[in-house]
Parts: sequence; structure tokens; C-alpha cells
Amino acid sequence: MVHNSSKSISVSDRAFVEFCRCLYQAKAVVRELESFSNSVCPILNSHPELIQKEEKGEMTRFGNGLLLEQVNKYLNTTFRKFTRLCRILMVVLTQIETSSAGKVKKERIDSFRVEVWEEWKTATSIKQRLIHFTQQSKKDKTVYTTTTTTMTTLDDPPSTTTTTTTTTTTTTTTLR
Repeated sequence: MVHNSSKSISVSDRAFVEFCRCLYQAKAVVRELESFSNSVCPILNSHPELIQKEEKGEMTRFGNGLLLEQVNKYLNTTFRKFTRLCRILMVVLTQIETSSAGKVKKERIDSFRVEVWEEWKTATSIKQRLIHFTQQSKKDKTVYTTTTTTMTTLDDPPSTTTTTTTTTTTTTTTLR
């Protein structure tokens, strides 16, 4: 019975169903990032010592920067996967638009495209907020600084829209 109903669904409708599933996954990642940010930012704000790396003799104080490493690792991994998912969604939309030849309204495709962009902007904002909190929580005694720049470009050829976000993560180590 399910098999018969799947035959009656058009190819473009099936593509949109799959697209919606992927879009739902992207939105779930953004909600996960929001939850993570809402949990971590207050902790970093209230207890900056948790991410500061300070050594006193042979003993290390607090987390020895492990929390910061874990936050950065989670953030980079999640954002990289999310960006890849957004790129795939935009490619799928472009393919649907190209192959449908007027069967699918441009407004429908554009509304999905806007949803993808909005989720991507929200995720980028959350990432920047977390980076800001990790940088604000550090002490002013900086001797050695490493800067990593990640550039993400989402390009959507049919609408000739290009969005580029550059995120700079600064890791500070206090040398004694």
C-alpha cells in the first residue's frame, strides 16, 4: 500500500520531501547549537577561570583549558557539518529549480532558499557569540597568540547571491 502511494507522488514532490527532511536536520543542528550556547556562555561568563590555563608549580589550576578545547572542538565540528549540509541543500534547490522547468513555482524554491540562509545566519551568529565568550573569559596576560581563520562561502548561482563569513578564533596561552 505504501508502495502504491509512493508511485503516485511526483518526482519533484519526492525531492521536496527529501529536501524538507534535510532542512529539518539543519534546523535541529541550529537548535542544538543554541542550547549549547545557552548552557556554555553563562558558565564562561560566571567562571572564566574554567578556561584559563594557569600553572602553579607542578599543579594545574581548574580545567587547564580543557573546557575551552572541548568547546572549540564541538563548535568547529558541528559548524563544519552544518555548513556542508547547507551547501547540499542549496545545490538540491538549484537542481530542482533547473530540472522542474516551470513545474515548481519559483516562490516555493525561493522560500526554501531563504529558510536555509536564515538557519545558516543563525548558526554563524551563535558560533561568533561562543567565540566572543571564550575570548572575553581570558586574562589580559597574553604572551603567545594563535589565530585560526575559517572562511565559509555559500554561493547560489541562480540568484547570484554569495554570502561569505569569516570567523577568527584566537587561542591564547600564557607562558611563564
